[in-house]
Amino acid sequence: MKPVTTLVTKILAAYDVEGLIASGAPEDEYIVEAEPITAFIINNRHKLSENLLADNIQYVFLRYLGSLIDYVDCIWIAKDIMRQLNEQGVM
Repeated sequence: MKPVTTLVTKILAAYDVEGLIASGAPEDEYIVEAEPITAFIINNRHKLSENLLADNIQYVFLRYLGSLIDYVDCIWIAKDIMRQLNEQGVM
């Protein structure tokens, strides 16, 4: 797994907006959603913003799980992803 994908997967698991981890799913349960989010981050790294990333997170969850997650949750997830990527020098 790519380092960015690993980071995104861990953050999605920490927020667990679908309650899958809390229900006993493995920590990498959100890998399917993390992969397109990671691709979006990499493809848009020069113009990425919290709002743009939050839009993508909401889209991915709707497309892959059929769930429209709260946009505020998407913003918090995006902020956390961007903060950690910046701390690691990836962005």
